Amino acid sequence: MHRAALARGISDKRLRAYITLQAAHGMEYLHLNYMVHFDLKCDNLLCDLRDLNKPVVKIGDLGLSKTKKGSFVSGNMRGTLPWCAMAPELFPSVPAAVSGVHTRKEAEDRVDVFSFGICMWEIWTLGEQPYPNLSLQEIFAGVMTGTLRPGLPAGCDPAWASLMQDCWQGNPRLRPTFMEIIHRLEAMLQRWGAAAAAGAGAAAGAGAAAAGGGGGVALQAGGGPGGK
Repeated sequence: MHRAALARGISDKRLRAYITLQAAHGMEYLHLNYMVHFDLKCDNLLCDLRDLNKPVVKIGDLGLSKTKKGSFVSGNMRGTLPWCAMAPELFPSVPAAVSGVHTRKEAEDRVDVFSFGICMWEIWTLGEQPYPNLSLQEIFAGVMTGTLRPGLPAGCDPAWASLMQDCWQGNPRLRPTFMEIIHRLEAMLQRWGAAAAAGAGAAAGAGAAAAGGGGGVALQAGGGPGGK
């Protein structure tokens, strides 16, 4: 997903939420079919934004995905750069007290949820870098210790911020499922849509009142049609 495409018109937070919701549905489909992506990031979200009223989002690059076995997925550290989108439990150096995972040979499917939280941050900021003021060494150290998280973007909606932070919880058992993520995004869309409709109605009413009031002043000043 490229910033140039996003910048063409995605200033409405409802559109950002709709794009994110479609990505969540795609990830929910993978998990329902016992697949874990392991490399979820904005670069792997294939977005058709030619019609911003009907954006289409697909999950791409399943080269590192694996099939779940029971409730866990076997495998060691997986993923590609940027590592900052990878869950802490995927790194052997992260203490179990931080990641909540005590068996390093196994990782839950909620590694994808952690990555999804980073995607949400990038979608909200229209593709900004999560750690612009950190050196590569500092980013690497934060990833290796499981303590690296982006700061909340300026003007971020509280509901969006809360969902992001829940997604990147250090302990995977505290992260929401994609079904829960879908429900929360749908609630945001419903609330924001109602607020936008109410605002548009109020603006239309104010415009009509101003137009009517303006006509009355004009008639008074001019003495009515043909009054001059």
